[in-house]
Amino acid sequence: MIGVDEVGENEDEVAINDLELTFDFSGGTVHGDAYNSAFYVSNGSEQISIGRDLEITGGPRSVTSTGFTARASGDLIDAGDTIGIDGMLEGEFYEYGYFGAKVGDLNADLTTPDGTDTAQGGFAAYEVSP
Repeated sequence: MIGVDEVGENEDEVAINDLELTFDFSGGTVHGDAYNSAFYVSNGSEQISIGRDLEITGGPRSVTSTGFTARASGDLIDAGDTIGIDGMLEGEFYEYGYFGAKVGDLNADLTTPDGTDTAQGGFAAYEVSP
């Protein structure tokens, strides 16, 4: 799951996405998607749900035994406006019970009809057996 706060016209919304990542440790790559995007206002009610995905890719040697970096890019639609997202995920691996966990930060440029803004957020994921 990825969360980014202080988004929206009044910077009072939170964007939440489901996150799915696949790691190739021998090849040093990561790929995946952020999907089921939704924006929530400060009282927790869902403002808008967005069906677009963000593509997540990390080139050769972006995965190590302790962490990874990957690019998150794509377009989301908010109230008819296209929001272009171009950012980086940087994360670390942790042991979480019997599973592996990944936590880290997202730093992205958001491009809207009103201009460009930067956004920062966090993410958390856990290992699911195939």
